[in-house]
Amino acid sequence: IDKSYPNIGSYLARDEEHYLVEVVSCKASKSFMIEKILDKEKIVKKNVYTIGDGINDIDMIRDYNGYRVSNSCKELVSVTDRVIDNVSDLISRISN
Repeated sequence: IDKSYPNIGSYLARDEEHYLVEVVSCKASKSFMIEKILDKEKIVKKNVYTIGDGINDIDMIRDYNGYRVSNSCKELVSVTDRVIDNVSDLISRISN
């Protein structure tokens, strides 16, 4: 897909039972959209925390105080060593 369509990015993920192909525009990402929201709302980058579990979360986790959930994909292990069980645990942690 990536070779035939240079404006598209694709990810192949697999768990024990399924294969998943995610196809997205190369111009779109969660990190890019967070940046746009920060600019529009005048939010300071250091005040943004993110949490994810998949390949499509890599940039967002790397760019914005990122955490991975304990059952995240293996690719996120090399991106962050900050692990959390769920969103409410992260909210509790950063609220203190």
